[in-house]
Amino acid sequence: MQLNRRRFLLGAAVAATAAASGYRVRAQPGGIGPMARIEPVTDALHGQAVTDPYRWMENAADPDWLPWLRANDAQARAALEALPNYRAMNERLHELGSGFTRVSLPYEFGDRLLYLSQAPQSGWPVLKERTGATERVLFDPGTVAATPGDVSIEFWVASPDGRYMIFGLGSGGTEEAVIHILDLQSGALLDERIPRCLAPAPYWLEDGSGFFYTQLGVGVRGSLDYRADLRARFHRLGEDPSQDRVVMAQGMFDAVQVDRHDTPVIKVFAGSRWALCETGTLVTKGLWCAPLADVLAGRPDWKMLFEPGRGAPEHYLDGDHLWIWGSVSETESMVSTLDITTPPYVETVMATLNGGLISQSAFADEGLYLSVDGGTTAQLFFIPREGDGRELPLPFEAAINDVAYGADRRSVFLHMSTWLEPDSVWRYRPSKGYRQIELAPGPAVDTSAYRVQNGSVVARDGAEVPVTLISRRGLARNGQAPCCVVAYGAYGQSLTASFDPMSIALLEQGGIKVIAHVRGGGELGREWWMAGLGPTKANTWRDLIDVCQDLVNDGWTSSSRLAISGGSAGGIAVGRAMTERPDLFGLVASSGGVLNPLRFEFEANGLANVPEFGSIATQDGFNGLLAMDTLHSISDGVRYPAVLLTHGDNDPRVSTWHSAKAAARLRAAGAPGSGPVLFRVNFGRGHLIDSIDDDIDSKVGLYAWLLSLD
Repeated sequence: MQLNRRRFLLGAAVAATAAASGYRVRAQPGGIGPMARIEPVTDALHGQAVTDPYRWMENAADPDWLPWLRANDAQARAALEALPNYRAMNERLHELGSGFTRVSLPYEFGDRLLYLSQAPQSGWPVLKERTGATERVLFDPGTVAATPGDVSIEFWVASPDGRYMIFGLGSGGTEEAVIHILDLQSGALLDERIPRCLAPAPYWLEDGSGFFYTQLGVGVRGSLDYRADLRARFHRLGEDPSQDRVVMAQGMFDAVQVDRHDTPVIKVFAGSRWALCETGTLVTKGLWCAPLADVLAGRPDWKMLFEPGRGAPEHYLDGDHLWIWGSVSETESMVSTLDITTPPYVETVMATLNGGLISQSAFADEGLYLSVDGGTTAQLFFIPREGDGRELPLPFEAAINDVAYGADRRSVFLHMSTWLEPDSVWRYRPSKGYRQIELAPGPAVDTSAYRVQNGSVVARDGAEVPVTLISRRGLARNGQAPCCVVAYGAYGQSLTASFDPMSIALLEQGGIKVIAHVRGGGELGREWWMAGLGPTKANTWRDLIDVCQDLVNDGWTSSSRLAISGGSAGGIAVGRAMTERPDLFGLVASSGGVLNPLRFEFEANGLANVPEFGSIATQDGFNGLLAMDTLHSISDGVRYPAVLLTHGDNDPRVSTWHSAKAAARLRAAGAPGSGPVLFRVNFGRGHLIDSIDDDIDSKVGLYAWLLSLD
């Protein structure tokens, strides 16, 4: 399994959320906002007519598209900046963010640590090297950025011998990368440049002489076929990348199924004579193996390990044994090994785990380390090659956000976090236990005035929805507190304990931050995920509604002071909560939100989401998508709360027209007295938050507006 070293302290797994205002405010920002032209397009789907009034927005070349985006962004920013406490809030957020340096988990080679470090004032991280007490910047990606001031690291991976480092450098938030290769001894970049590459990171040969990588075809960014015909290639250091040989593509081998929009990945592992081929989108579809020497020679005889219909679990190749792990039932996960020398492959069960979902992993010298989410915190387990697995109690109750092996695979690094303590990096060695590794100066933040309360709310169908509430100690429950409820609820992803320094600006003003752990997430295991998947997706937004209603009933806040916020797939939760209970909320916010999932299959990343949301190809899939579609649930003449939608115009995961259509429809449909609809467009940006400034920009409008509510 490839190391995940992209995670930064304070980094975001999904897009952070902005916010909006309700209609009960002292200062209503802006006017009604730019209106969009209406050109209805009606589709007949499974005997039902579905009309989209803004289909034209899916055409980025339409002459009205860019001017309309710019007009919306100008209005939204002017309106937010005119709020009476916007300037003070902006200053306070910069104060809170000024002490937070973001760092990654390190690579460890002997006494040398290599890690990414991003200062608060920087838009991108630099590669640092620490040897003993000596630290230096080894590489600054900004020095090779095609556009000054605009660079992102989409992936980075060191060669096993510690000689080279691959950087996938992107710009504009597109998540498309150009591979650069850094000589870690000299600090110089090699001459090779490989464009149009995508994550996952390349896989190095054990001797560091070359690597396998995945490259885009000729599809145009933003189109349905942008990710079509991806190819896995092999690059030998010192050779011309334009001559790199294709080693896997659609139709290349009869034994390997690669569909038109699949991502083929060739994986190799230290100490193993085999190569693996994995194909799939967001959900792995298949896994094959062949001798590495045959793959390099161009004559592999691929053998199927997991058929596409079954889907391949997470895995690591240890010599001739394939370790696999993942859920095997609603409540149980399993770790097994397969001897892949000769079919039929014999599976040996190494361990079973009950309850939470496996989230992070690293294979070290003697076996497998796994973190398992349970609620908002995690447990760490070790499964050895020989003997019984065991839990390794953490030094404190925390979430584990990343795991990676250390030097010679004899230790592991952990990135851990809590709700009210800055994130930290720890090393675990079997012989010495845990030790904190200080890769960045710790910020001076006093959180003793605040407390975390974990509880649950009984949803309408009897399910108990976990809730985390963070507030000032002794806060009166008089219905007056401004309250922001965050929800996601998709892909089995848990909203685990994570310190957000920006939320202090809300808490110190008497506000409340609430995390609603709605169905569709993984907080209560696979069963909780499945209960918010596809046809059961309504549980996600109804859980959110029920949590919010309970907060009002219990006197924590009032509807006029209540905001809900959800980004990316969380847009479904907040969008449909709004259209089902528009009276319950003062503010509704979505950043990069999925608001028109009925059209998801017609954008570049949409097909990858079919396993999670469904497909219009089937009656059940269509019914589910229509039910979760915010655009098509907006009704004329309804009094909606105010809404702030935010989207990057280069978003490769959720097209900008999701937010654009919703903004236009809400303005056209809302009854008199509806709140304003603001639509911010982050030009030259993508789906993810890349810096402290991005984080501040996403929250300053939310907090300034929320604290203005009556």
